[in-house]
Amino acid sequence: DLAPPKILNDLRDPWEEMPLEDQWTRVVNEEWEVFDGDGTCPDVPFLFRAAGQGLTTFECEWDHRGSVIALDLAENSIAELSVIGPLHLRSLSIANNPLPGLSGVAESFPKLLSLDISFVEFDSFPWEDLASIQQLRSLCAEGCGISELPGERPLPALRKLDLQENEIEEDGLEDARGKFPRLEVLDLRENPCSCDGVAYKKLMGSLFPHLTSLDNVSLAAFRRVDLDKVHGLKEAMAREELDPDKYHDESCSCLEGNACVFPETCKDWKNRDAVAAAARARKGTF
Repeated sequence: DLAPPKILNDLRDPWEEMPLEDQWTRVVNEEWEVFDGDGTCPDVPFLFRAAGQGLTTFECEWDHRGSVIALDLAENSIAELSVIGPLHLRSLSIANNPLPGLSGVAESFPKLLSLDISFVEFDSFPWEDLASIQQLRSLCAEGCGISELPGERPLPALRKLDLQENEIEEDGLEDARGKFPRLEVLDLRENPCSCDGVAYKKLMGSLFPHLTSLDNVSLAAFRRVDLDKVHGLKEAMAREELDPDKYHDESCSCLEGNACVFPETCKDWKNRDAVAAAARARKGTF
């Protein structure tokens, strides 16, 4: 039998010439054909959707395996990765399968950009194996019993991390410093560490300097706030009140932390996002 790397090289990669950023955009937008197993496989890149079918292996004709760019095997009975790959996958869901670990994941799917391993009861969470996937940009690992964040090896390409319903304590958050240098979206809801407090959000901002969304709440407007450029707001915030001469109209929702939708009711339409973000910061709600 051929070794897995040689088998993978024998498969055509339909996205091989596509710039990586364009690949990522297509993964985010799910821009591919969908095949559910009935009829003939498409000749163009496609998502093979086979969730919840009690499968113990993945079967696809060799001539079509090169076109499988995304694979959904969630809620099956897959017990090892070797029965799936190797493939030129960019997106893989193996959520809720009886996998003990992810040994060999980078060799089987070296071009993987998005991975969902939610509700898999690993023997120990495979941070080291995940770090070996050099291009991985999105990881969903809900309900995996995670109590510790990565140890030695970072995940430098990761942009999106969903760790809902795990066991991560506040004391363990510092372990993540420097491990996700490009992280933009983080969801830690239903973890002991997650809360609405200002200190928690400030800590997350210091750990992940590119973060724009935390626990399903956008931080983009808050990060753009420059109080020196918002008319009279810096002094008003220092007094823990808003300038009544500048912002007096009660119909301006920016003052309550929600940017106005219509300019007719807004007292500072140009700076509405900054005003709303600063109001949320004053209240400690972000």
